[in-house]
Amino acid sequence: MPAQILESKVANAQFGRLWVGGRVTLTEQVVRYAPNALNKIVHAAFGGVEVVRVDLRRISSVDVEPGHVTNIITVADHNGALRFRCYGAEAFAARIRRAADEAKRRWDSADASVPESS
Repeated sequence: MPAQILESKVANAQFGRLWVGGRVTLTEQVVRYAPNALNKIVHAAFGGVEVVRVDLRRISSVDVEPGHVTNIITVADHNGALRFRCYGAEAFAARIRRAADEAKRRWDSADASVPESS
């Protein structure tokens, strides 16, 4: 069963020095960035722009920093960081933090309910 979408926002994600337009989606399991159709076409000649998924259980930090028009959210895990800018960044970052905490609680309670083998 697909994970429930909690929130989805138009956003620009950072790839190197380039900001690429697309959509960031928060589900019960991941934060996912996908480039929009135009950016898929434009960047195809240069190797494309990847879809990025960050497992909520693996998030180590969610930070917000000031930007010119929109603030920038950085979602970090052990593999690196997803940086994107969107409107309502403070509230969206708080929602990501809450969803990550809940995913970790579900994961911990599922681990606790598995009997240890002898």
